[in-house]
Amino acid sequence: MDKVPNVPGCETRDRIGEGSAATVWRAHQLSLARDVAIKVLHDDLAASELDSKRFMESARLAARLKHPNLVQIYDVGQEGVSTYFVMEYVAGAALRHTLATQGKLEEAKVLSIAEA
Repeated sequence: MDKVPNVPGCETRDRIGEGSAATVWRAHQLSLARDVAIKVLHDDLAASELDSKRFMESARLAARLKHPNLVQIYDVGQEGVSTYFVMEYVAGAALRHTLATQGKLEEAKVLSIAEA
């Protein structure tokens, strides 16, 4: 597991998820007194200049998207060997957890989520 990130202006709280490319941490953004999520590229990928650039570009592209069902991207950067982006924190269960505990969702439920 990657180390706890040191992101300027944020106080990291706890690890909330992990995928094949990055780990997501809950943190507190001090200047605006709000919880945020920080997605940190895994160290082995961050060591690659190409992977770091792709990760940062994906964050910049995601920041252009505005929709009520999409989290907002607040910042992107590098600190030491860490490549990260800071985004809106949304409390609640991850879809992976919901599917693991409830199984396949009914079509009506999926459509209600998509339309929200």
